[in-house]
Amino acid sequence: KIYSNGDVITFFKNKEKNNLYRIAAYFSDNNSLDEPLEKEIIPSLDFSKDSWITKSQLFITKGFQPPLRDFVPSATLEMNYKVISKNIKIKVLAGSFDDCIYIKGTGETEFIADTRSGPNKVFVSSEEWICKGVGIVKENRIEETKSSAFGTQKFYKELISYQN
Repeated sequence: KIYSNGDVITFFKNKEKNNLYRIAAYFSDNNSLDEPLEKEIIPSLDFSKDSWITKSQLFITKGFQPPLRDFVPSATLEMNYKVISKNIKIKVLAGSFDDCIYIKGTGETEFIADTRSGPNKVFVSSEEWICKGVGIVKENRIEETKSSAFGTQKFYKELISYQN
């Protein structure tokens, strides 16, 4: 998928395992994400698995410029996802969608923002609504730290327009 700002994200459908992976990404704004990151987005296209573990990245470190030159904090972690409900209906700005799956993810990691101080623990929780024939229509994600510099960051995505 190519975006108007030049960002490119490559997906791979594994026919043998019948799942979907994000295998690479190129970001034109050089936002310090660790790439390439192979991420299992959907463990089976029909969601026959109810839980899985996949790699993810912290958003809280995006754009962070540490006080030490040429030091970039690692931003990867493992997320544990679980299907909470299947065949639900959801309403977002783009409209109402049937036949959706609601999943939750949790994970934790730590990163060193500055080699002069200790690691920052980060607790991550995510909720996603994935609709058949559409994809992710809504996502809520929280990245929480006890750090005064980072605090708790909330990220929200919602589909605002859709043409069938």
